[in-house]
Amino acid sequence: MSAWKDAVMAALVYALLAAATISLSSEGREVAAIWPANAFLAALLLLRSRSGWPVLLGAGYLANVAANLVTRGDIQAPALFGLFNMAEVLIVALALASKDADSSAGDPGVVWRFALWAGFIAPAISAVLGGSTAAVSYGQSFAEAWRIWYVADALGLLICMPFFHALLSGEFARYLGTLAGRRGRESALVLSAVAAISIVLFWAVSLPIFFLIELPVLVATFRLGRSGAKVTVLLVALIGTAATAAGYGPIVAMSDDPATRAAVLQSFLAVIMLTGLPVAAILAAHRQLIARLSVSERSLRLLAAQSPVLLLHFDRQGLCSNAIGAAEPLLGAHAGALVGRSVEDVHPREGRRLRAALLEAEAEGRPIVVELPGLLPSAWIEAQICASRDSEGGFIGTVVALHDISVHRNRAQAMAKMAETDSLTGLLNRTGFMRRLDDQVTDDPGQPLALALIDIDRFKLVNDNYGHLVGDQVLREIGGIIMAEQAEGCIGARLGGDEFVLLFPAASIERAEAMCQRILRGVEMIRVDAGQDMIACPSISCGIAARQTGHRSGSIMLDADRALYHAKAEGRGCIRRAETESSMSLLASVV
Repeated sequence: MSAWKDAVMAALVYALLAAATISLSSEGREVAAIWPANAFLAALLLLRSRSGWPVLLGAGYLANVAANLVTRGDIQAPALFGLFNMAEVLIVALALASKDADSSAGDPGVVWRFALWAGFIAPAISAVLGGSTAAVSYGQSFAEAWRIWYVADALGLLICMPFFHALLSGEFARYLGTLAGRRGRESALVLSAVAAISIVLFWAVSLPIFFLIELPVLVATFRLGRSGAKVTVLLVALIGTAATAAGYGPIVAMSDDPATRAAVLQSFLAVIMLTGLPVAAILAAHRQLIARLSVSERSLRLLAAQSPVLLLHFDRQGLCSNAIGAAEPLLGAHAGALVGRSVEDVHPREGRRLRAALLEAEAEGRPIVVELPGLLPSAWIEAQICASRDSEGGFIGTVVALHDISVHRNRAQAMAKMAETDSLTGLLNRTGFMRRLDDQVTDDPGQPLALALIDIDRFKLVNDNYGHLVGDQVLREIGGIIMAEQAEGCIGARLGGDEFVLLFPAASIERAEAMCQRILRGVEMIRVDAGQDMIACPSISCGIAARQTGHRSGSIMLDADRALYHAKAEGRGCIRRAETESSMSLLASVV
């Protein structure tokens, strides 16, 4: 039902506009010099679904034919005129509906698309058809008919379509609803100034000083927005049309031809419209961008306030220009207190490293991630750094996102430690020990280094006679003695089973032997609960080796293992040193 109501409205308004403009701007036997009817129908189509377009176009066509029949008393040419006008309306609607229904929306590209299709392409096409028909039916010059048709339709669409769209869409009603208080007084003052200047230009003087109206129109555009810009142009159009129709003003002084006067007036209004609408669109887009940025910043601040995250913005000189988020837990200062500080002052202990990371992000053009120690013990911060650039690619600063990774890092360290720890004794396992041995051999090739392998004598008998629980207790007791020795600077580990190892960084073989002697005596003192009896801990055998020139990890382990073999062969419960290369060579020569 609403589609048919729209059709009735379209037919009535189109017929009235068409009949009025034909009567006022032509003598009934030529093309009308003013044509706003197509603008109304095109605006209506853009606000309705495409399924209802055929009905509206049909209503517009019938209204066009009826208006021409009433004013011209002719049916043949008006029937063709109606078809050409509907084709023009359809072209404009299709071109704009695919992008944005509002030709004056906040996107400047939409405004220029509207100007292209409504001001050039669509009226130029229909003018060829309408001018040809006028030349054949009325004997009018094709060039003259084409010019009048094109100017009338193009300017009618450019000037009137934004007004009709704003009126039909309720934009004007919403705009009027905002005019309260200070904004209403400001709007009234600006529009009064525009009206006063327009009255002077069109009624009081005959000089074509139209450019004087541009400044107040731009002021109105800046202060009142796109809806205010449309109202401003409409106000200028009403005053200019009234003055020209009454025979006053510079346009009347320019020509006696009504068609020429209409074309000049419409051209002037179109220039104002095409000046104001793009500016209004740019301003609207700018305001929308600011509003979105404001919402984004508020959301970001709210999110940052609930998260252990700190966002820092540094300018080109490396000074903090903005800080959002949890600054105190991370850097020990309120976020506002960081503004104005240099990179070095933001994190005093790691400022130079942070500065280097900022320079790297700027130079590399990619995000940089660094881990920094926090201000609190065992606290760690991850900094994700990204350079900011303007639309032309110029460097304008750096964004740094800091967040607390202490829990994650400590968990990772705990898991790494667990992976390298013997669960029974708490010492290092084989994996952890071999990594530290390799590090010592590689990092300090010139430093003395000693290594001791320890094996529990006849440990199998303990498991067989007393069970594995007692055996595990023996391993824990010996592990405890070895762990106590670690305070003296050695590194102890359980390689597996009943085999232990000690690494003595930067220690001579004599010092290593002395520490092993303490361990040997400590083991002799151990008594283990075996149920009904307390049993003595089995003795241990120890083989010690010192790093020789050119020896790697495997060589040292092999030397210590040979020394351990000799300790076992010589009766167990003792310590033996590995043979030196010279001794081994001498032994080989004797043998």
